Amino acid sequence: MHDKNNPGGNGDTAHIYAGGIGANEVDAGFFHQPTNDNWSMFIRQNGYSYGPLFEAGQNIFLKFYVPSSDRVALYAAGSIVGSSQKDYTVVTDAKGWNTSGYNQSIKRLTTIASKSSPHSGSFINGVHWYNSYIGTSSTSNSPWTASAQTAGYCTVPSSQVTTSFINAGEETVNIRVP
Repeated sequence: MHDKNNPGGNGDTAHIYAGGIGANEVDAGFFHQPTNDNWSMFIRQNGYSYGPLFEAGQNIFLKFYVPSSDRVALYAAGSIVGSSQKDYTVVTDAKGWNTSGYNQSIKRLTTIASKSSPHSGSFINGVHWYNSYIGTSSTSNSPWTASAQTAGYCTVPSSQVTTSFINAGEETVNIRVP
């Protein structure tokens, strides 16, 4: 994923994340912190688990996976604020998730959570998802390009969300709230 610009507006928060639905729903990715213009790494499943802050305006490699039964993980590689470290992994409990992928589906989202009215002036431009892979392990994954691997797409509201769609694993998303 890559972000070019930062959201603005009245306390709104941009989110760039993956995750999925198994026995329960998990969100895993980043939300923008406008005060210092950086991105906070998180996993949300019955509460939040946090990782470090990542610098804005960079490419970040993101990997959501199930390391063992009843656990999910988010790995990210990029420039961490105030550190020479270049990668980090957050792992949390997620009952019902399994390494086989049975009865689980994954998701990828770019959103703005609005605190105020729908006319906040918030935006995020150029979030580029690419080189997306899907599978049950690092050795059995394949490019996420097929419609057979994808249940659906959503750009709501279409007047505020534009997507430059290449395939299921590559797209560029822009959101502008008037």
